[in-house]
Amino acid sequence: MALFAAIVIAAAASRPLVVEGSVPLKSGQSPARVQVVMIAGRTEHKGCSGGVLHTGRFVVSVRRPGRPPVDTDLNALLGAADLSFPEDGYSSVPPIHFADFNRDGHPDFSIAPHFCGNNGQYSLLTIGQDGRVSRLATVPEGPLWIFDSGTSSESIAVTQDGIQFSAYDNSSGTGVSSSYRWDPARRAFVFIPPTPRPEN
Repeated sequence: MALFAAIVIAAAASRPLVVEGSVPLKSGQSPARVQVVMIAGRTEHKGCSGGVLHTGRFVVSVRRPGRPPVDTDLNALLGAADLSFPEDGYSSVPPIHFADFNRDGHPDFSIAPHFCGNNGQYSLLTIGQDGRVSRLATVPEGPLWIFDSGTSSESIAVTQDGIQFSAYDNSSGTGVSSSYRWDPARRAFVFIPPTPRPEN
């Protein structure tokens, strides 16, 4: 019990990093450092196959060159009192995969709380010029099921008018592709129903 308490205290003091990366917030600018950090919570061996899992409250911290860091409450963005993220036992800190999903010139990325299996529930986030992070809306509302294993997915393809990705259907043992179109008027990614295949 004393050892468990020591682990919790050490985790809170060290502010564990979940993922991190660097990206310019605007073309021509020096890259900003982006980190997802636990600011309060506990660290336990309750992850996949007994791996290390950080559970509690997190912020997305954006550090622009020569400016103070800007922290955004990730729990509030994802609507969760507690979030859990794994610690990667094979690398220092896993990377954030950036892209401009909606082609508005701002860097975007995805994030998924802890999961064990083929598909993660990823939310889409964007970083404003001021360093604040906000959520990109989807219609229907909710996280996207994506076949990937990372906390930040690298499996989202940017298409001509939106994004595309795949999930794994355990019931059929096959992959299922999904497409979303960016609707500027609604400021949201809208699901595009698949076109039925013509019958022979």
